[in-house]
Amino acid sequence: MLAQEVDGINELEVAYRINDQYWGNGYATEATKSCMDLSQDFLRATSIISIILPENRSSVRVAEKNGLIVEKESLFHAYQVQIYRKVF
Repeated sequence: MLAQEVDGINELEVAYRINDQYWGNGYATEATKSCMDLSQDFLRATSIISIILPENRSSVRVAEKNGLIVEKESLFHAYQVQIYRKVF
């Protein structure tokens, strides 16, 4: 979980990075779900985002499997990204 500022708004982000030798095993999807559950249950978060480069189809798939939907496009640290969100 990361605290991020996106378009001037403080957000809670679920982010994932897995060594490519472990891709395709569902680890990112499972870890993301666990982090989201913890953020809702213990941090009392009302929503969570994921900041994803549009061409990163694997990350998009992980986000979508966990119920995040694309909310908007944004410029984040000089990169054009898509902001995915799930509201709890």
